[in-house]
Amino acid sequence: MEQNEYDVIQIEGTFPARYADTVIGHKKGAKVVLRQHNVEYQIWERLAKNTRNPVKKWYLGLLSKRLKRFESKHLNQYAALVPVTDDDGKLFQQLGCKYLFSPLLLELIPCFGHHHKMKIQICVSYW
Repeated sequence: MEQNEYDVIQIEGTFPARYADTVIGHKKGAKVVLRQHNVEYQIWERLAKNTRNPVKKWYLGLLSKRLKRFESKHLNQYAALVPVTDDDGKLFQQLGCKYLFSPLLLELIPCFGHHHKMKIQICVSYW
């Protein structure tokens, strides 16, 4: 990553997002975008609610609270957050996300070998 220059670096999901500070620190010129697949804390919250084992219920509840805190705290550290669904986008807005892109406005961009230098400009609107 240090050998090349990038215009945009896309992080896929909550769990690799914990490395965003490192990426942002090494690539100050690049825009870092989080492609958020789910509102993760809700998945763990539902698992906790639906389990019968009290120890597992407590632990999954603890994980969901920590994930919610992490997701809420880091929502605005990216140049943009791109949810997979409109419903997730609305939830991220309720959590305080300011840089939210509509998932319907993005297109897939073909990847070329690292030896090609090209600048790509995407114009999308915020919700």
